[in-house]
Amino acid sequence: MQVARFSDSRPPLTVHQAEGTRNFPSVNRVTSNLNAPVPRLIEALSDVLATPESIHELFVSAGEEIVNQCVDLRTALQKKVTSTTAKMRPSSGDSGCTGGASMAPAFGNKNMNRNRELPPLPLISNSALLSQVFTHSACLDAHHCDPHSAANLSYERLEFIGDAYIECIASRIIFTRFPLSGPGKLSQIRESLVKNETLARYAVSYGLDRKIEIPPAVRKGMASKSWTKILGDVFEAYVAAIVLSSPDTGFAQAESWLASLWEDKLAVHDRQELNPHAKSEIMKKLMGRCTKIEFREEREQKILKKEGRSKFFIGAYLTGWGWENQHLGSGEGYSKGEAGTRAAMNALENVPLVDEIAAVKKAFDEEEKARRKLEDSGAKSQASCSPDTTAALPASSGEAS
Repeated sequence: MQVARFSDSRPPLTVHQAEGTRNFPSVNRVTSNLNAPVPRLIEALSDVLATPESIHELFVSAGEEIVNQCVDLRTALQKKVTSTTAKMRPSSGDSGCTGGASMAPAFGNKNMNRNRELPPLPLISNSALLSQVFTHSACLDAHHCDPHSAANLSYERLEFIGDAYIECIASRIIFTRFPLSGPGKLSQIRESLVKNETLARYAVSYGLDRKIEIPPAVRKGMASKSWTKILGDVFEAYVAAIVLSSPDTGFAQAESWLASLWEDKLAVHDRQELNPHAKSEIMKKLMGRCTKIEFREEREQKILKKEGRSKFFIGAYLTGWGWENQHLGSGEGYSKGEAGTRAAMNALENVPLVDEIAAVKKAFDEEEKARRKLEDSGAKSQASCSPDTTAALPASSGEAS
């Protein structure tokens, strides 16, 4: 069993990261100068919170509240160490690392809602991966970490594989969900799911931006677009950590979570998917003797200079069954064919009117069928009542003798 608050902790470097610890002499020196109880307490709490197994053991023996308090205490103590480290450095004290919570994010706060309904954020059971997810490489550079260690101890490598996982998962989901869409449309849907802006919004909604360790000086001088890129990268790194921390079930867990997270966007595309049979379907419902359905332009095409293409606007109109030039539906698209198909789709959604017309057509068809049946039975009856004229024919001259 894992505790929900565990993802808020910043665990110490593990054995796999031990190589990088040699590159942090300033942190070690400052920590040793703090009051002795602080580093000892951090070390003790780190031992208790080092692995999912040890956390579970504490949870069983002490309860969830105690575990969460331990996490909070260790986080507070580590911030104390970070703060003291920054103060004891030379004038370049801004090179120290702090979490994103201490700064107002430059990305889209006006449109963000951290409290909106979201599927639960999967936990990362591997503390080393969890530490990497929220570590910006500039933090490691500030401590004179070599490039190889910086790449392995920051989120950069995780972001690389996380990007691939997210694109693969998105492709799997939309390929199954939109069987009528071609590869071009599928690519558009996938882009809407995996683009940086979308992932950055999710990162903010889950509060991941508050946990990123980045030097204040770097964060302060960062443009909004760059911060958005970092938020997207951290989200990708988090997905990678979910998969890698549980080799047997991680991918399925990430796929299930992302499918739920993307549901609102996928539902929009559900309504937009092109039905290539829409025209034949509406004609089958409404067409009959002396009726016609016309697909014609409702207004001039719109030239989209930035996109290098035009948009067309088509309407579907019916004449027949007592209706004259009746509007059924409208559609727009990047070709007349697409716009006409969408007009037919819109007409099929115009249920009250289409059902009313279809009822008139059905009544006429049934009446016509009954009339023909009556005519056929009358013709057969007349044929059976006709006299047999063959008996009255005279015998041929050859038969007279």
